Amino acid sequence: MAQQGKGMVVPPISNGATSGWRSQQKSSILLILLIASLSVLLGIAYIVTLAFSPAPLGAPPPESTLSDDALCSWGNLYLPEIVIPVRYDHNLSCSFDPLTNSPARAQGQTAIRLRASQSTTCVVLHAGENVDITSVELVSLDRVISGRVLKRNPSLQQVILTFVDGLLQPTEPGPSAGKTVDLRPKGVGPNGDEDEQKLPTLVLNYTYEIQPGLDGFYASEFTDAEGVRHPIFSTQFESIAARKALPCFDEPRFKARFAVVLSAPPAPFVVLSNMPLQSTRNRTDGLAEYTFEVSPPMSTYLLAWVIGELASVETVCETEYKSVPLRVWSSPDKVGMLGTALSVGCTALMTLSTTFGVPYALPKLDLVGIPNFAAGAMENWGVITYRETSLLVDPYVVPNDVHQDFRVALVVSHEIVHQWFGNLVTCADWSELWLNEGFATYFENLAAFAYRPSYGYFTKFFAQETVSALVDDAVSSHPLSGTPEPGALYSRVKSLAQVDAQFDGIEYDKGAAVIRMLRSYLMAVSKQAEESAAEMRAKPCRRRRRHLQQQQQQKQ
Repeated sequence: MAQQGKGMVVPPISNGATSGWRSQQKSSILLILLIASLSVLLGIAYIVTLAFSPAPLGAPPPESTLSDDALCSWGNLYLPEIVIPVRYDHNLSCSFDPLTNSPARAQGQTAIRLRASQSTTCVVLHAGENVDITSVELVSLDRVISGRVLKRNPSLQQVILTFVDGLLQPTEPGPSAGKTVDLRPKGVGPNGDEDEQKLPTLVLNYTYEIQPGLDGFYASEFTDAEGVRHPIFSTQFESIAARKALPCFDEPRFKARFAVVLSAPPAPFVVLSNMPLQSTRNRTDGLAEYTFEVSPPMSTYLLAWVIGELASVETVCETEYKSVPLRVWSSPDKVGMLGTALSVGCTALMTLSTTFGVPYALPKLDLVGIPNFAAGAMENWGVITYRETSLLVDPYVVPNDVHQDFRVALVVSHEIVHQWFGNLVTCADWSELWLNEGFATYFENLAAFAYRPSYGYFTKFFAQETVSALVDDAVSSHPLSGTPEPGALYSRVKSLAQVDAQFDGIEYDKGAAVIRMLRSYLMAVSKQAEESAAEMRAKPCRRRRRHLQQQQQQKQ
């Protein structure tokens, strides 16, 4: 492996003579370097702030007003910002017959509490073609307004809902029917408060088959040592597949809280989601109902749940800020291969919490191996899913299989970095994906190094990431960031196909290489500034010593 590159290094400032004009020149150069460093840092901070921060949901949206005709005939790739989700109460039942080959079915009810900047008779959101919406209602205080699906747009995976009585009717009792009503709430705190209960709520009932696949809410299975097949149902929503599992506002900028209730077979089945399990009760139909704690605001692509006969190893990670329960899951026959992932995961949580100076945001973390999985792993907040080959390490083979140990440490660390970069702070649009994946690719080396310093992860960074980025650049290059439209704060992808096309080596490897170059440059400038400052602080001491020596010589 090649040695780690040094990036951009500033030549050292010469000490020169001790004359006044030399000192002034050196001070001027130092000042210029410090200003340049601060400018670079502020520039990076500004870019990150714009890219990771969605438009403030309380601020007037770009479409400050839209006519009902425009909303009811919506045909743009991006959803209008007239109506914004605040909280999803998501209740889903998964039923199947293990003795037959009939597809499992999902029956769901999702209640979305909304904020609206104007009165409207139509609401536009995402729903996959597989999702059969059976009923639509709008609940506003003590009124229930019937609705229906006005139009589906399969090419954009959008659905337009309209309401039989119209939203122009009052949302509170008293005013006469037909009066225009402003649906905007008085205010909702970032974690929800009493005003959240007063918001208009869109209630959608729907059903669909849970088919084998690799995205949305899909079915897979594992076969035990006796040849018996066991089903596992899991989700993969990044980048645009949450809409295949529930009607939702499926764009990263639309962050909302999620209250998840899942109904599935009882033990030995295990049900996991982003947040800790709050309660369980048995239903009369033989299913068990699992209620989870309410999540902080997050994007739909980070929502996740897993249902299956799983086994785990667990520990409690003592980070600088708090204790975090960590569990690693797989099929029961592979539970002996989870030790490495448990050790890496705990090391990553402790290392990254301290490095970023920000605690891990959720109360727990689960890592789950899925038999059928498209990507290497997925950073769902609080319940990360992995392809089994990216999570399992056979303890009887690992002394002779350094490559697997090396790779699992990187993949596990990469997804845990995303718990900060991508989950806690999120790109407003997929066009700035390089900030998400670039930071995760760079800092995965830090967490993996903390787990196994002898592997020299940063020493191999240039050969693995930078060279790979140069190769990708030579074959099919594109800018890391898109070009914003006139007057826009950030760029946007132009089609659904372009969203998935963003996930390439340029975003991952080149993004990480650029971040490494910037860090190397700033570290060099910072080191020079510290050395120069120390030298300047030492000068008065040297002058004082010379003065004392001269006095002693005169006395002699």
